[in-house]
Amino acid sequence: MTTDPTTPLINVRAFSHVGPIDPFYPADLGRPKIALTVLDVAAAHQRLTAGGVTPLCPIITTAMSQFFFIADPDGTPIQLHQFNGGQLRVTELFG
Repeated sequence: MTTDPTTPLINVRAFSHVGPIDPFYPADLGRPKIALTVLDVAAAHQRLTAGGVTPLCPIITTAMSQFFFIADPDGTPIQLHQFNGGQLRVTELFG
C-alpha cells in the first residue's frame, strides 16, 4: 500500500444495497456513482471550485468520512471522500 499523494490510487468496489437507507451519501444524488478517495477533501473541494467546477453539495461529514459530490459531463455523480480514520481504501474499514 502506498501513501504517496503523487501516486494515483483507484479502488473499484461494487456494493449491493438492500434497504431504503444508504448511510454513505444522500439518496437524492442517486446511483450509479463513482467514488474517489482523496487525502484532503477540503483542499480537493477548494481546488475544484477554484477551477470552475460546481459541487452538487457542500462537504458532508459523517462518522466515517467527509465527502462532497461533483458530476461528470453525463451527470454521473462523482463522490470525493476522505476517511476520518486515515484509511485509503474501503476494504480497510471492514478488515
